[in-house]
Amino acid sequence: MERTIIFRVWDKKSRRMLDLPAGNVNFSEWWKEHCSKNPQIENEIIYMQFTGVYDRSHREIFEGDIIDYHSPAGTHERSVVHYLTRYACFGVREDIPLRNIPHFEVVGNIFENPEDAPDECVPIGIGTDNLFERGSEEIKNRGSRK
Repeated sequence: MERTIIFRVWDKKSRRMLDLPAGNVNFSEWWKEHCSKNPQIENEIIYMQFTGVYDRSHREIFEGDIIDYHSPAGTHERSVVHYLTRYACFGVREDIPLRNIPHFEVVGNIFENPEDAPDECVPIGIGTDNLFERGSEEIKNRGSRK
């Protein structure tokens, strides 16, 4: 069984989302070709990994996506997808793996649609449990278009 790892990239400078080529991409080769010539580029882009899960409209769900869902408790929720180190999987909030949510829908992402993110959630870094920080306007506005 083969697992394809897919990334997309937020380019902070151009303020747009870039899709990396799908399939059997050698990520280190892609990095050498596109990024190694410019050492500053690492500070200008943010990688988001495909979770391996699709929403009810069959859209790929990535880290940083904003989703609407019904929580295991039955309430309507909106949250941002991030990696849960504690569970070794992607999920929402601090303790809800995506596998525990039967139906959800992507409504945007934290960079292109920061206004749609829950008020208590603002991005500080993809790929860690420290994805959110409360109350930082500077960080919250970094994804907004100017």
